[in-house]
Amino acid sequence: MPVSSGKIDISIVIPALNEENRIRATVESYLRVLEKESALNTYELILVSNNCKDLTPTICAELAVQHPQKIVHIDFPFYTGKGGAVMRGFSIAQYPF
Repeated sequence: MPVSSGKIDISIVIPALNEENRIRATVESYLRVLEKESALNTYELILVSNNCKDLTPTICAELAVQHPQKIVHIDFPFYTGKGGAVMRGFSIAQYPF
């Protein structure tokens, strides 16, 4: 696990399937908590939208543009299941998860 000055680096994968009503609030809540966490050196949120039929991919893409140093978005137009979405997020993680 990469460590800098005793602080950790972490990747967090958030799978999302048709979450347009709550994804923005969920991600913003994560950001608020993570920014206050003194044990963290750096972090990334990996948002994986998975065959969504709503605006979830659009919202995730907007969040990634608003927070380019903290959020990565992957959009899959086919259904991989929750486990598949998480594994795809892990595959691009820069830090331990």
